[in-house]
Amino acid sequence: MIRELIESSTIRKNLSKCIYVSFKKVILELLKELDEMNKRLKELDEMNKRLKEMEEEAAALREMQAKVEKEMGMVAITMEMSMISICQSKCISSI
Repeated sequence: MIRELIESSTIRKNLSKCIYVSFKKVILELLKELDEMNKRLKELDEMNKRLKEMEEEAAALREMQAKVEKEMGMVAITMEMSMISICQSKCISSI
């Protein structure tokens, strides 16, 4: 839309040739910068999406770690209880 506007005959007629060329150059440079900014914004959006995915993966790993630690704790308790039971049975049998 802006490109069509700067090419329009109305603007060309109302501006001197020198001013028109300068005006067109500035507008085209601004459009180029705007395109670059849009590319950077897309890259930033992609980075934010990846960061969110990584945070979700980290949360899942923390949850898995907590489960494993809980299960390991239960295994340790079960082993302790088994050892106590064995010791008690040995003590009783030696009486």
